[in-house]
Amino acid sequence: MRRRISTRLAAAGIVLICVGKSPQFASAADDRPLIWSPSKTGANAYKFRFGVRRTGRWNTSAGAEVSMDATRSGKINPPGAPVRLWGTVSRGSGRGAVTRSSQVSVDYNALRGTGNFGAGTARSWIVTPTLDAEVHRSIALQCNAYENRCSEPRLTQSAKLVSPTAERRSPCRARFRVTASAV
Repeated sequence: MRRRISTRLAAAGIVLICVGKSPQFASAADDRPLIWSPSKTGANAYKFRFGVRRTGRWNTSAGAEVSMDATRSGKINPPGAPVRLWGTVSRGSGRGAVTRSSQVSVDYNALRGTGNFGAGTARSWIVTPTLDAEVHRSIALQCNAYENRCSEPRLTQSAKLVSPTAERRSPCRARFRVTASAV
């Protein structure tokens, strides 16, 4: 009897998670400290992202993502990534003519043992009243804990000149892109 009740309560909890969010919790887009974001990703597939967020000089967030899907008959398919752990630290500064932003992110798939690390910066400034410049730099690294190896780091840098007045009519951009890899 107790087993039936706990099974029914678990099923009701899953339905509440998949159908909608409670008004006291925040979604990923809100500024509240709790991240609670269930979503339907397919006909019989659901994803639930939850975690915590802290805003301030450095904006930080961390949490987990659980996903599952089923066949039309209701049989649950084996997950490709049942639980994914993630975290992000970011900061933006500047107003007016010069803006800067930085971000560091980590991601870990417990089933496959793979993890991703990324860090990047962006800077934009007004060169002349009709020309803006943007510079983006990033590094990405993927590791596999089970195989005890990491891929080569991928370093990317790009620069872009943008004419804000001409951009409304037709994009007038000059792009310079440099990609480098290090061992």
